[in-house]
Amino acid sequence: GRAGRRGSGSLAVFVASSAPLDQYFARHPEYFLSQGLEMGRVDLDNPYIFVDHLKCSAFELPFRRGEAFGSGSTERVELTGETLSMLEEGGTLRLRQDRWHWSDEGYPSEKVSLRSATADNVVIVDISAGSRRAVGEMDRASAKELLFPNAVYLHLGKQYMVTGLDIPNRLCTVVPKTTEYWTDAVVKTDLSILTEDERGRIGQGVRGFAYSLGDVLVRSQAEKFKKLTYTTHENIGYGDIDLPAEETQTRAISLLFPTGFQAGDYLDQIGPASAAAVLVGAGRLFQALCPAFLLCSPGDIGLSERVRDPHFGQAAIHLYDKYPGGTGLSEALVPKLGDLASAARERIESCACSGGCPSCVGADLAMPSSDQSRSPIKASVARFLELCIPEG
Repeated sequence: GRAGRRGSGSLAVFVASSAPLDQYFARHPEYFLSQGLEMGRVDLDNPYIFVDHLKCSAFELPFRRGEAFGSGSTERVELTGETLSMLEEGGTLRLRQDRWHWSDEGYPSEKVSLRSATADNVVIVDISAGSRRAVGEMDRASAKELLFPNAVYLHLGKQYMVTGLDIPNRLCTVVPKTTEYWTDAVVKTDLSILTEDERGRIGQGVRGFAYSLGDVLVRSQAEKFKKLTYTTHENIGYGDIDLPAEETQTRAISLLFPTGFQAGDYLDQIGPASAAAVLVGAGRLFQALCPAFLLCSPGDIGLSERVRDPHFGQAAIHLYDKYPGGTGLSEALVPKLGDLASAARERIESCACSGGCPSCVGADLAMPSSDQSRSPIKASVARFLELCIPEG
């Protein structure tokens, strides 16, 4: 991170893995090296972030009645007043002579997380050799997908095996253990549309797709986990996960493929089972390549695919912020959707595999056929993505 900051020369070496994002950068070094500074996004309208930072501001300086936190718009003045009144009812603030003063104990900044929208974290403790040494923290929602019993946890290049996860007490216990694989949870996701704030389309003709931006309720549950080798990402085993489901209200952008668009018509032609496989393959590429256009990691973006979404009544790929309330990633994707679709098509067309691999759609997808056999899916996903690219 600090090499060359004093004006001297430095060398950075990028070793690409088989992940689609790494392979995309490896084939497009000019894109990787020519980009300007990324835009780090903190959504002040996120209710969790807004309330926590309002507390910190009130601790430093009392709020006057009618004062806004953030921009001075009428809506922000009303929101600030309502939130201050709510904190007063809870005993956090005290109203005296039209000013809200801090009245709670301690420093509010101690409870503000710099890594997630909430400070509801699980502490990871190494219990080997009779010791109890904290080695890290993780937000509760991510812990259910990454810190389940028998999961492999990596910290500072060292491998640990999870021995237990106590969600009520926010405690995860681990022991050092060297393995030749890492673990990846198989998560079942149920997504419900709550509001639609914006509708639009990518492309003006029959090529392209439509989109919707709004609030969603995501219910996710990790049911199984895969054991994947470090070198090839080959699946060498499964295990069960027994943890309660997680519900989160957040922001999402829904990519829609209605009849009348060539991409939507193609999904209708190949049938529901094949369409489901195509949407999964395309969705994986979209999710994996999002960090090329946003300041985030693939794990910050959630994914859900529907052949016939119950809200929209058509095929849909939902990409959502994996943080309560959203952090602005979905909004940032709106002007990048065309570029994202083009990058996904380029990645699958430039991949040297014959039918699908971890560098494109994944090695576990195949198209069902009438004779109960399964055929490679790569060509079908490539055709679908080609139809998603606007003409011209």
